[in-house]
Amino acid sequence: PTLQTDEGGNVTLVIDTSGISDVSAAIIAATLTTGGTPEGATARMTAALQNIGPDIAIGSPTEDGEVTNTTVRGAIFDYNGVAEATLTVDGGTPISLVGAEGSMATIWISEALEDLEEGEHTIVISATDTLGVSSEEEITFTLVAADGGADMLAWGLAALGWIIAVVALVLVVKYKPKKEIETGLVEAPEDEAVLEPELLEEEKTE
Repeated sequence: PTLQTDEGGNVTLVIDTSGISDVSAAIIAATLTTGGTPEGATARMTAALQNIGPDIAIGSPTEDGEVTNTTVRGAIFDYNGVAEATLTVDGGTPISLVGAEGSMATIWISEALEDLEEGEHTIVISATDTLGVSSEEEITFTLVAADGGADMLAWGLAALGWIIAVVALVLVVKYKPKKEIETGLVEAPEDEAVLEPELLEEEKTE
């Protein structure tokens, strides 16, 4: 709008920014000639628009998806800078996502979640920009065991192997001979008669 300065040389501008979002905005003041044509003298000032909160994008996990990895990946963006951002799992203690460098236009998310049990879980990411405008994103997913079927098969085969080994050991111990019999030539006691080979042959013929 075209306005006149007050006694102190100041101008108060009322600008509707409700239709502006996701762009960089600026206010430019220009000295006008009588005919309304801008002259060369201008002043430019960046304007922070308090319209919408930060954009939150979660790449992994996906909504209603099944995952074996519990690392949350995504990004938060705001032209005015993200002053605060947290991640909450199943309504627990919020985890801060803003690093030591302070507010930034873009914050990359790579947060590993510890000690999550298998089943359904809900994560909520909340972010607030430097103007105090907040936004929130919620994702529900299901954590499943990695290669669950293969793990059960391997466990079953291992258990079967142990059972076979134990049964085999029991059979060996139970049916092992008490004493091995050695064969060979032995000498007869002196007080007993010894049959000569020739006599044995005659007895067999008779």
